[in-house]
Amino acid sequence: MKEELRKLIKLQEFDSEIYSLQLQGEEIPVIINDLKSQETESKEKLSELKDAAKKLEVEKQAQETEIEAHKQKILKYDSQLYQIKNNDDYKSMLKQIEDTKISISEIEEKTLILMEKLDKISVKTKVAEDIYNEEQQKVKQQEDILNKELSGLNTQIADLKEKSNGCKKTIEKKLLEKYEQILNFRKDSAIAPIIDDSCSACNMVLLPQIVDTAKGGKDLILCDNCSRILYDKSYLNS
Repeated sequence: MKEELRKLIKLQEFDSEIYSLQLQGEEIPVIINDLKSQETESKEKLSELKDAAKKLEVEKQAQETEIEAHKQKILKYDSQLYQIKNNDDYKSMLKQIEDTKISISEIEEKTLILMEKLDKISVKTKVAEDIYNEEQQKVKQQEDILNKELSGLNTQIADLKEKSNGCKKTIEKKLLEKYEQILNFRKDSAIAPIIDDSCSACNMVLLPQIVDTAKGGKDLILCDNCSRILYDKSYLNS
């Protein structure tokens, strides 16, 4: 039993390291997604500003078109003035020309306000674009670093799995099946030393007869609380 326990301890060293590296590997895609979320937020903000600028530009063009239409009206009215012989009709035409000029003035004021808004949005868009480009570059650099790290972890895991599989071949079948059953459930470890009459994995205080049996090394002992295989260091070192 002593030699089998030593093999299990060695196997667990490999499997525990594999588990730890796998946890690190699982965190990397999460980190990358978080980075990309920040990049997406910057992109969305930039897109919103560009959309707002487009709407203002369309509105400005519509107003410019309206101003041009009013100017054409004035030209038309001016050409008709010389054909009017009736004084009242002449005054009426002058009134229409004046009203049209007022309309042009009002639209021009609105256009100026729109242009001021466009200038402000243009500045904001430039800032947002710089932030997005910087964020995009930063994410790409970080993603490359993290993917290289993940590749390195996978290489280490593959190497450890090879060692773990080699170690498994030396362990008695039923004992290995029990170990793997526990490991599949507990994930981090399947075997634990007894320290101060307690299971070092779950800290459960063990019954005296369990501690004594472990020290004797004749039978396989499981923790009543976490079901891990227990062993006594003094027995292994004896």
